[in-house]
Amino acid sequence: MHLLEWRYFYKQFKKLIMVNKSKQKILMASLMMLGCSLCLFSCSNDDDLKGPTLEVVKGNYSGAVIVDAPTPKMGVRMAAANEAEDGTAISAVIKNDTLFFDDFLVKDMIEPFFSEEQVDLVVKALGKVEYKIAYKADFNGAKDSIIMEFAPKPLELEFSLGEENTVAVSVDISAADKGAYALEGKNLTFELSMDKLIINDEEPDNFRKTSLKYSLKQK
Repeated sequence: MHLLEWRYFYKQFKKLIMVNKSKQKILMASLMMLGCSLCLFSCSNDDDLKGPTLEVVKGNYSGAVIVDAPTPKMGVRMAAANEAEDGTAISAVIKNDTLFFDDFLVKDMIEPFFSEEQVDLVVKALGKVEYKIAYKADFNGAKDSIIMEFAPKPLELEFSLGEENTVAVSVDISAADKGAYALEGKNLTFELSMDKLIINDEEPDNFRKTSLKYSLKQK
């Protein structure tokens, strides 16, 4: 075969090899892209299958509290909360494993045990009473609600009504029943009970156990 013919066949063979290599690269790139797409799709499906977690309860809440007290002798705001059908407006925040109130409805219960002359001083001295409650949470059997078991601790307050007149207050608070957070609607309901009141180491004779029924909605 003539030398020129050999050169021609050699060039054609070399082109064929180059074309095949190019096709192989394209094929490999396509397979890699397909693999990445399948991986992302699989991860997305895994996330969908996991569904909501207990973290969904965390956030800001607003709503109302209704007071159930067996005695008419109570603070103005607490009396209003007792009489109103929709309760008294209140807000709360859930962070980590704790429920926080920036203005807990307690000073209204304390006011009646001071003289009329001291009430304004008590309200001013207390200001907004902050209170926090630890909780444990878990899903119910139907997985449509989160059950919250609250563990309140006594609320300890100390304030001054003038020189040499320091007042120490302790309120025992409990939560007999568990609260519930509904996934649909983001509503949180629970009930607390003020079981005992101690003012300067003495329990007032006319103190009565008071229940606080909360209905809050996550913002």
